[in-house]
Amino acid sequence: MKAAVFYGKGDLRLEEVDVPEAGPNDVLLKVKVSAICGTDLHIMAGRYKVNNGTIIGHEYSGLVEKAGENVNFQDGDRVIGSPIVPCGRCYFCMRGEYGLCENRRTIGTMINGSFAEYMLVPNADYVLTRLPNATSFSEGALIGDLLATAFNAVERGNVQIGDTVAVFGAGPIGMTAMMGARVKGAARIIAVDMVDDRLAFAEKKLGVDYTINPTREDAVKKITELTKGLGADVAIEAVGREETLASAVASVRRAGNVSVIGVFEGFAGVDMKHIVFKMLRVSGTLTRIGPDFLDKLASLVEHRVIDIERLVTHRFPLSKIHKGLDMFGKREDGCVKIEINP
Repeated sequence: MKAAVFYGKGDLRLEEVDVPEAGPNDVLLKVKVSAICGTDLHIMAGRYKVNNGTIIGHEYSGLVEKAGENVNFQDGDRVIGSPIVPCGRCYFCMRGEYGLCENRRTIGTMINGSFAEYMLVPNADYVLTRLPNATSFSEGALIGDLLATAFNAVERGNVQIGDTVAVFGAGPIGMTAMMGARVKGAARIIAVDMVDDRLAFAEKKLGVDYTINPTREDAVKKITELTKGLGADVAIEAVGREETLASAVASVRRAGNVSVIGVFEGFAGVDMKHIVFKMLRVSGTLTRIGPDFLDKLASLVEHRVIDIERLVTHRFPLSKIHKGLDMFGKREDGCVKIEINP
């Protein structure tokens, strides 16, 4: 089969490799769609440790080619899955907090991933869920990681009906959080980003209420003005930079919520006076996994409560994955989300 194999910083090769074999608890998946994620850019830049010879990619949908004898799937099932493979036995797994598994493995970094014609999904009953027939594989590839992570951030931010939500970062994860906040009943959504094209996309395609480019105006001051001096009810940090975290913390009202979804590469300081004297709740967020949660998200997509596919701006075959990665990294041609079709 054809696969995109990582061999070190900047070195991704399209190769012919053997099709893996499924064990009793595994599923061999024929990959239909695999989306490019910001994590893939971190891998290519050498910022994430990935062993040479690993197939990357972790946002996927596909058809069950071969189901292991112990799994609750059948050959031919349409499925989506999480990027995290939990053990199912540790303290956190026993509490249903699979994303915090002490022995977790991650697809596309620790084990072979989805930029391939076929992929092996270990412990499949913890990782996969069925894709509704009315939902496309393109939509499905965006549920298990992108939507699961963004929606978890919205829930951990405790977004309520009528809230004003400020989202710092209008990349794919930030935009998905904007859609999730609207589902939860947010009355006003404010998008903050330095890229005008992204802000225009969020306004036109997602219907956000206000956009702020912090290179031209003070985001905290503007959010304070828009909320008549109170501040946002919830701020979601979806960039992973110290300055956006500081702005998120400063922009929320007293007893407000800050949900941090951005991936930070190092230490980030924050003014604790805001947190203490405003009695803020600050939550870190990772993707949430588990079939029950993914089933709920798949239902939101199936019934068009969330139109996740509107984020997809480009599609490429696996043979052009280098072009897709380059375009995604440079934010060229108005790209938001890019999908690869093996």
